[in-house]
Formats: sequence, C-alpha cells, structure tokens
Amino acid sequence: MNHRPTAFRNAALSAVLASFLIAFAPCDVRGNQDVTLRRVDRWWVAESANFSVWVTSTAEEACATAARCERWCQRLREDFHGSCERPPQSPRCVVVVHDRSTDYCRAVRQTAAGSTGCTTTATEKGRLTFCRVDLRGDLGNWRENALPHELTHVVVAELGTKSSVPDWLNEGLAMLVESDPLRHRRNEVLRAAWKSGRLPSIQQILEDDRNPEGVSLNLKYAARASILQHLETKEDFPALVRFAKACTEEGCNGALKSVYGFNGGVEELEREWRVSLANEFAGTTLALRSLREPDEVQ
Repeated sequence: MNHRPTAFRNAALSAVLASFLIAFAPCDVRGNQDVTLRRVDRWWVAESANFSVWVTSTAEEACATAARCERWCQRLREDFHGSCERPPQSPRCVVVVHDRSTDYCRAVRQTAAGSTGCTTTATEKGRLTFCRVDLRGDLGNWRENALPHELTHVVVAELGTKSSVPDWLNEGLAMLVESDPLRHRRNEVLRAAWKSGRLPSIQQILEDDRNPEGVSLNLKYAARASILQHLETKEDFPALVRFAKACTEEGCNGALKSVYGFNGGVEELEREWRVSLANEFAGTTLALRSLREPDEVQ
C-alpha cells in the first residue's frame, strides 16, 4: 500500500538478483507459455514481457503470479495510457513476494503494521528507470488486493510527469482496483466517521501520511477513495488521469479548476464532497465504481 519514489535499496536482495542461475526453462505451468522460469538460490523466478517475479513457494506460484501481473498491467495501462504497451525504455518491474513478514519488513525498511505491499520507483526526466513491488505473501488476499493496488502505482509512475503524482492521489487511484469487499469496508469506515462527526478536513486528507499527529491511515485512505469516486461522477476516469497529470504541473487547486471547473479549489471540492456524503449516508446508496470488471480473472 505504501508507495516510495526512491532509488535502489535492500542490498541483500540485490545480491540474490545477481547470483548464479541454477535453472532456466520455459514455463508451461497453467498454460503460461510466455513466461520463462529459473531458479536462483531459494527463489523461483518467473520472467514475462513486463515482469520479473520472485517467490519462494513454488514454480507454479511464480508463473501464475507473472501471468496475473501481465493481465493487470494490460488492463491498467489501457485505462491510464490508452494503450496496453509498455512505454518506451521503461524497465521490467521486479515483483517480490515475501513468505514472512520479517523478510518483507527488512526489504522495505519499515514495520509490518498496516502494510501489505510497497512500490519503489525511480524516474529520470519524467521517464521511469526502476520499479519494484514488495508484497507480504503471508497474507491470504495479497493476490486480490495488494498486487493490483501496487501495480497501479507502477502504471501511475509511467505517466511521464516531470514530478511525482501527489501521494494522496496516487493512493486514491490505487484503491479503485481493490476488491469490492475491501472497498465497502473502507466506505463503512467513512460512514462511521461521518455519523460521529469525525470526518477529516480536506487538508488532513491531502497531508503527508507520515504525520504522527494526523488522521488515522484507515480513515484517510477511505476519504481519499471517496473523493476520487466523487470526482469520477462529475466526469469520467480519463478525467481523473488528466487531473493526476495536471496536479504535477499546476498543483491541486489549479488542476481542480482546469479539469473540473472548481474555481474555489480544494475548499469548493470539500463542500461538494461533504454534501454528497450526506446524501449517500442519509439513505441514498451510491454504487462504488471499480476498475475491475465483474468477470475479472484473478
């Protein structure tokens, strides 16, 4: 769930990446003929057109995860870029599935509390030069939620903007691909805050997640997802992508004005959003739009 636009880290795994290749062969598990499989120390490594997937469990899991990454990436690139092709000169993304939370924490250099995945990217002059996704494989639902969430961060990093998309917006976009049960749980967190009068202000929602005195991450994430859901009702998903790009050039207030016509910036958005929540939670239920299709193959 975390997104870190930084350079390389975790020298231990870098050494593993450079270690001797024990095996190398086409992968035909579950019909994934376009995935090649190799063995590196204790890791099964499945490589596809866009991904290098590292798992310790089984060869089957490695190949299946690589194929799942390809399906999600194709869908996300079509939504964000209008094409399923990898941007020119973009690197293959490394996806590491850790079977123990301690290994995951060591890799991303943080505690496991509340964290199911982490995306690390590096860019140069708007071009993505490095991307890696770390996932907690000890959590049962990482395939359905953490994986597509983190892959969304990768695709957002491919937008080619001169600066990074704001964290609050990056996270909100990634939550649009989460499963319906998780998105409804987030909505219930927001409903409880609304009923108790604890809705965060727009500035609290947009603030840095590392602020120890700020709103809880669960509530902040739920509010971010809700705000993007509201913006999408005004236009469409391509407008959200234009808004993300505009935020890197004009700031949030400027982007709200140029894309959505909010002359009052974030304050106007907050007023309209709170009215929409009152209408929703007072009895009118709004369908939660997702980037997933009803028949989405997991």
